[in-house]
Amino acid sequence: MRIYLCLTTQLVFALSAFMASGQGTMIYDQQSETSRAFDYAAPIQEQQPTGQSFTPALSSVGFVQLEFIDAHPGNGLGATVYVNLRADSLSGTILGSTAPVFMPDSFSYGITSFSFGTPVGVNPDTTYYFQPVVQSGDSSWCIINGPYNYSGGTFFANGVPNPNGYDAWFREGSFVPEPSSGVLVLLGIAGMCAARRARRFRTRCQAAVLIGLLAERGQPIAWIRLKNPSGQKVTVKKTISDVSPGNSNRVRTKLARKNSRHFSCIFTHLQKQGVLQQNQHGLRSSPRTNDAMG
Repeated sequence: MRIYLCLTTQLVFALSAFMASGQGTMIYDQQSETSRAFDYAAPIQEQQPTGQSFTPALSSVGFVQLEFIDAHPGNGLGATVYVNLRADSLSGTILGSTAPVFMPDSFSYGITSFSFGTPVGVNPDTTYYFQPVVQSGDSSWCIINGPYNYSGGTFFANGVPNPNGYDAWFREGSFVPEPSSGVLVLLGIAGMCAARRARRFRTRCQAAVLIGLLAERGQPIAWIRLKNPSGQKVTVKKTISDVSPGNSNRVRTKLARKNSRHFSCIFTHLQKQGVLQQNQHGLRSSPRTNDAMG
């Protein structure tokens, strides 16, 4: 029992590790556009605080996608950018920040995905703010915005809403976890272990059924002598696992033949008098029954 408990504990930890290692499928919540756009560019660092307000329908934010352009291509500089998720305003509380992402020199109208290490919990139907920040590199890196008519928010530059009602190009949402191949392998192992334990449990139950059948016939539960290679005496429980099914003198009960793979001896309870007889050595099969079944 301790071994099974230890293996089960290790399996749970392994499954947790595999689950934590994969992000899964993107589920989009709010978005201003769905395809690449070629509209206006606003410098991120020169117009801080810069960003986009949005109103989520889901209860968490796992990623955000933004579109950028290098305003000074060919200068040998790229840019490393991350995104803050803020509450209340573009200068409000930072609820979470994405991992920084590097974009190379001459990056042109490219869509970049930013992931939060842990999904950030939010209240649906409440306004929040995405704020891109250039961590290093080209300070003139620009974010794309345009007339996308997003109804749940607007684009901000210098902390002020865009006068034309433009929106930043953005898409945000959450991840639905997917099991990795390692998880599937571990689940298969867990299934085989569970099946093995189930077979052993069924063995004990069927042994109990045999004891019950003997008791129903008025026979005391004692030793049963069956002919087997070693000629040993075995108890009812031991009989099921230790006696070879190849003997002609086996005693059968109502236990199904379909389980013969899992038992060393199959018993079929015959509804006749004298199937099992008791003598000074205990219970034994009657000669008449053995002949009929041999």
